[in-house]
Amino acid sequence: MFWFQTVHNAVAERRLIPKVTSGNLMLAFPELERDPESDARWRYLCTDLTQKKTYSRWKSLLKNFLYSNCRTKIWTCRALKERSWPSETKSTFQIRHCHAACEARDLQVAKIRFRYASRFRTLEDRIRREE
Repeated sequence: MFWFQTVHNAVAERRLIPKVTSGNLMLAFPELERDPESDARWRYLCTDLTQKKTYSRWKSLLKNFLYSNCRTKIWTCRALKERSWPSETKSTFQIRHCHAACEARDLQVAKIRFRYASRFRTLEDRIRREE
């Protein structure tokens, strides 16, 4: 909770500016200053940062936050076993899917032609002999 409170406080104080671009949450950091503030001092590390349990708790909190607030739609095609990219719209996925379907069909036709090529040649030879 300490990290989330720190980020929340920084956003509230306008030190961090949240930006949402194409479904992704990004924090824009301001330019860093070259010299430290005159009253800056070292602080002891927070006790939460030294315990292993807090990291696993933060991990689950972050997962829950991302799941509930940063969802994205993924389009799937089971026939071709393809999925859309996170930033891809439905129409671009359909165009890419159509192209992949044509390529898969062409590959199957080529396999069938290769498989039966010798049989077609023998039939063509028989037809030539008969003429």
